[in-house]
Amino acid sequence: MTTAAHGAPNPRASIPGYTYGQSGLAHAPYSLKDLESLKKTMLFTDEDIRYLRMSKPILENQTEAILDVWYGFVASTPSPTSKKGSSNPTAGVLRSDLSRR
Repeated sequence: MTTAAHGAPNPRASIPGYTYGQSGLAHAPYSLKDLESLKKTMLFTDEDIRYLRMSKPILENQTEAILDVWYGFVASTPSPTSKKGSSNPTAGVLRSDLSRR
């Protein structure tokens, strides 16, 4: 994997189809001001960013296990638009995603 100028891995070099920053992409329908407003609404602060960054060395080797738990949770949660007792339609998508790993 190649690295960006600041030494972090460059995702553009390692993720097939990743097109961040290319000129042909549509612009987001929201602004950085909108993002800042959302962060304030969620009480998301620089301290949250600091602790998220601190968690990386602890969690990076557990990514697969965390995703397995999360996918299981999402797949077992009924969709608000599904009929009572029917499964979450996202479950099939999640299972197919997991099978590609």
